[in-house]
Amino acid sequence: MVAAEYSGLRSEILTLVELQFKITASTVISLGTVLSVGVQMKNPAIVLIHPVLSLVMGINWLHHTFRIHRIADYLRSRIEAHAGPGSIGWETYVSEHPLPIGPASYWGLRAAFVASSLLAVGVALAMRRFDSLTVVLLCVACLATVLTCVMFYAWREPAPELLVPRRPVRTRRFRPAPRP
Repeated sequence: MVAAEYSGLRSEILTLVELQFKITASTVISLGTVLSVGVQMKNPAIVLIHPVLSLVMGINWLHHTFRIHRIADYLRSRIEAHAGPGSIGWETYVSEHPLPIGPASYWGLRAAFVASSLLAVGVALAMRRFDSLTVVLLCVACLATVLTCVMFYAWREPAPELLVPRRPVRTRRFRPAPRP
């Protein structure tokens, strides 16, 4: 019974992770699409649609992240803790052994949403064709970009890479050979 619940919840985590990758890929594809169409038509209003799309996709991505962490916490605290040592323990292992590159691993996929929004606003500004609709869309796009940045910075799930204090890296100091 416990093994079936564990297996089902791990399967749900894998599904959510897969959806996250699809959302990230969709964000990059939407950036390429609006940039190519907007630049080709010389219309910055088209390019300025992307930051709003990125914000919506980022919210969806974060929703999946929080669901993943909630399931992982349940597995670690309710199932693995009661199963006993040596049986099942992946979530406990992950929390005790974070990825070695810390914040870089944390921000890896999240950066796609922020960077693509910034790039879209930058390209639209470089086009320098502003009518009243474009100015309104520029304001909305800038607001969406700021909200995307704040959202990913402020709403952090308890990733082990950020919670575990980092051990200092030992480096060897170069010592010149003694002179004879």
